[in-house]
Amino acid sequence: MKILVIDPDPNCRAGLADALSQAGHQIREAATTAEGIEAWGNEVFPIVVLDHQQTENVGQDPLRAIRGDDAN
Repeated sequence: MKILVIDPDPNCRAGLADALSQAGHQIREAATTAEGIEAWGNEVFPIVVLDHQQTENVGQDPLRAIRGDDAN
């Protein structure tokens, strides 16, 4: 299964990506919400794993941004 991992911490992102890929999943990594949104626009990911406390986009919910849902 294709999984998008979004986390600004390179160690956390790499560890999670490694564990998931060893379990047989195809992993795409993104360090920022912007990178995650770009990846989401280019590929289909049934699962997105993210650090919900990312602060690079204050006021922007990464899940809403990925879904394209700007409604509050």
